[in-house]
Amino acid sequence: DLSSWIEGMLLALALVVLTMARGKLTPAGALSVFLVATVAWAVGGWTWAVPLVTLYVIFLYSMPRDPRSRLDMREVVPTTVGSMIVVLAFAHAHTDALFVPFLATLSANGAIALALLATARQWPAVPLAISGACGPLLPVLLYAPDTPLLPLIGTGLIGLIAFLLLARTRFKGRRMVASLLAGVAAWALLVPPGT
Repeated sequence: DLSSWIEGMLLALALVVLTMARGKLTPAGALSVFLVATVAWAVGGWTWAVPLVTLYVIFLYSMPRDPRSRLDMREVVPTTVGSMIVVLAFAHAHTDALFVPFLATLSANGAIALALLATARQWPAVPLAISGACGPLLPVLLYAPDTPLLPLIGTGLIGLIAFLLLARTRFKGRRMVASLLAGVAAWALLVPPGT
């Protein structure tokens, strides 16, 4: 059944077109957004795509206002790769329990995006990081009100702390590792054993 892939492509194309100017998307950035949104919709449906698109909106509005800054693949892929690994694991295992680690990876990346914005603008980092951790989770409460919001925010902040520690190194893939660490923490804390 290709219908979910076609729906995903159409919605991803609309997302790219609607945000092209705001994000100053390069061709590689637009293709990255298109692929990530398509896969998220095709594999997880709207329940998985909505929080991912919310993270994208947070990322768009936390970008520097510098007219030279453009949203390229170098920004999109590191921000989403941890989440997409969980989406692909869900495509393989078909276990709904992976939704919790997926949300934790998004929470971590939201916290990272707004913490970096706070640092760049010399704003208070903690309130913005917490807001970033909450952002991708809030729309989920509309269709999954039993979502464990506070533990997910906590695991998102664990991801932020991991990112800040890794930022002091030359290690590549800091966001991926930090977001996956948040996902593993959420799995360990919130998913019953044997699930």
